[in-house]
Parts: sequence; structure tokens; C-alpha cells
Amino acid sequence: MNLFRPIALTGDALFILWILYNGIDEGARNVGKMEAVALTSLVILLVLNFILLWKKK
Repeated sequence: MNLFRPIALTGDALFILWILYNGIDEGARNVGKMEAVALTSLVILLVLNFILLWKKK
């Protein structure tokens, strides 16, 4: 189980950075309200998952 924790942390961090990079690169010009809500929710869930995996004893 400890083997998958660093992999999950790395995957979460890379996915968050990828979403943020694409949002900055596109300039949020053609993003609808529903897509913005979905992406924001996804980033929040990934950050929460990252924090919970990081703090786990």
C-alpha cells in the first residue's frame, strides 16, 4: 500500500498542474460556466486527495 501512495501523490500534483497550465494557456476565453465549475470542482477534489494522502500516518 505504501508503494502506491507516492505514485498517487505525483499523479495528483501533475494533473493539477496540467489543468492549471491549460487554463492559463487558453486564457479562460472559451470556458463556459458549467465547464469552469467542473474544472474547479475537480481541482478541489484533487487537492483534497493530495492533502489526505500526504497527512495519512
